[in-house]
Amino acid sequence: MFIRLLKNIFTNKRTQQQSTELAPAQSSTSDNFRFSSQLELTKDHNSQLVDNSLQHAVDTAFYDYLLGASEQQSKMTEMEQTIYNQVDQLLAQPDTIINELPAMPHSVATMISMMNNDDFNTQTLLDLIKQEPAVSAAILALANSPMFRRSEKPVSGLKSAFVQLGANGIKECVLMNFIKRFNPADAGYFQSFGENLWEHAQQSALFAKQLATEELNPQAGNLAFLAGLINQLGKMIIFQLVVDAYKVVNANVEPNSFFIKAIMRQRGSELILAIAKHWNLPKALIDALEDPKRVYMSYDSIAAFVSQGSTISQLECICQAELLSSDICVQYANQKLISPEASTLLYDVLGEIEKNKQSDE
Repeated sequence: MFIRLLKNIFTNKRTQQQSTELAPAQSSTSDNFRFSSQLELTKDHNSQLVDNSLQHAVDTAFYDYLLGASEQQSKMTEMEQTIYNQVDQLLAQPDTIINELPAMPHSVATMISMMNNDDFNTQTLLDLIKQEPAVSAAILALANSPMFRRSEKPVSGLKSAFVQLGANGIKECVLMNFIKRFNPADAGYFQSFGENLWEHAQQSALFAKQLATEELNPQAGNLAFLAGLINQLGKMIIFQLVVDAYKVVNANVEPNSFFIKAIMRQRGSELILAIAKHWNLPKALIDALEDPKRVYMSYDSIAAFVSQGSTISQLECICQAELLSSDICVQYANQKLISPEASTLLYDVLGEIEKNKQSDE
């Protein structure tokens, strides 16, 4: 996705280095980025509410779930320093990255503009979807899945799929198909990353939707689902950016997962906000994205439901992979979750995991 951009950047970087070597008398200022001091996995926007050691344990376990275990490192090789310095500079000025991203399809833009209107023109949206074969195929696949299929006869048309899925099901499927395009299919050394992150993104969105629907109304639930899904996009893009950078410099080594995890934590949320504004998403949707600088203590915004949905999904992933005990996850949840409904949802999720484990024994 970013190969062309990175080739240009690293070609210019080599040219600058060659010029410096030809003129040793000229001084140059190092712009190396100090990851060891600026990107610590222990930092979190809710650290004042959650015990630091507990927060660190959960953070470490979740990112180990995504990218595998890694030892904390304080030094980079020269090659790593060059790669991560350039990636961080790009993330600090996201317009360059945004220009390389796929354009938002008309069906997605239309769907988002209709998201707060239950009386939108269904035929208008379906006509747009017909022009995008990949989206049409995804909708038909979902309508024919065991969750939605109502008869032995397969669903073969979009109108029939609409009857099966409903308006909100169509909206969610359209958005999921678009967001999934950004999820890395070829993760190189981290083959499970894309699958794990996509599962987390979907579960976060579904949990946020459930909580917002129960606490407020279905309309709030639909908005929470959209925001919950988009909320994970930053991790996908940052991962692809780092992997592409390693490809461009022909680094015959495994990307440093410790620093990938760190840069995801620092830059993910601000990248999402920049992308959301670039796509001209509705203000209600932008406001519903999780704010990493805010501590959520009550449900006074959709973003609070999005944050809680993400937390529940993280703990589900951690317990499913047996990276932490359920007791530690519950202890963390008691400090992080902000409503009885969120706690009940988590306990149901953990209970289902435990039941499945017992049935497998």
